Amino acid sequence: QEPFWAWGFSAISGALYLSATSFAVLANRHRRDTSSLVMRDLARRNPEERVLLEATQIVWPLVLFPALRGSHSRSFTGRRWIPGIKAGFGLSRLYLTDKRLLAQLLVPPVLIFDIDREDVRSAGYVDRERDLVGVRYAAGRISPMTKLLAFTGLPASRDMVFLNLGADSQRWLNALTPAAST
Repeated sequence: QEPFWAWGFSAISGALYLSATSFAVLANRHRRDTSSLVMRDLARRNPEERVLLEATQIVWPLVLFPALRGSHSRSFTGRRWIPGIKAGFGLSRLYLTDKRLLAQLLVPPVLIFDIDREDVRSAGYVDRERDLVGVRYAAGRISPMTKLLAFTGLPASRDMVFLNLGADSQRWLNALTPAAST
């Protein structure tokens, strides 16, 4: 039995090491490819673009991608469980500017998505709890990392994203609604 456990432990350790190393290499390559899309770089290149609202979430997911259908997964938002979520991103920051809705990871500073304000088709509450804002969009830039996590296997909805904003959801909805109605 001892050789079996030693082999099993070695195999699991090797798989974890290879996974962590692969993730670090891919994240670094992805960060280099999208570094110009991080909000700080955008603000430096476009000083006339104003940040209207900003939200940061460290532990719980800030951005959630709902599955199309048939998903039995659930995601915890910090307040409650939400069914049918394909992928969620915590340790992230969300920006609403006068030109875009942008989400990025904090570490590493990698783009999650970038949606132009004119591409936002509608925004509204997901349910009666009024803590999740659903944003339906026509087009947007989705990072390769997000595509890998959200759109492989049972895919997420390609035109909808949920924003876990809690008590600030009404402010965000008010700011998003004029863009959705134009």
